[in-house]
Amino acid sequence: MRSAFGHLGDAIEGLREIYEGTRERETKRRILELTRKLVDLEGQYENLRGFWPEFEVLERKAGKA
Repeated sequence: MRSAFGHLGDAIEGLREIYEGTRERETKRRILELTRKLVDLEGQYENLRGFWPEFEVLERKAGKA
C-alpha cells in the first residue's frame, strides 16, 4: 500500500487494499462506511467507481445501501 496519497482516488485504492486484506466482518463494514463518508464529503463518486468498481455491491451486501 502507498504511504502517501496524491488524490482521493489513491485513498480509495488504499482502503480497498485494506478491505481485501482483512477477514474480520466488522472491520470490513467500517472500511466501507469510512470510504462512503470520504466520497460523500468530497463528492468524488467517479473516483469511487474508477478505483473500487464493486464498492456499491459490497456496501449493499453489508446492509448499508
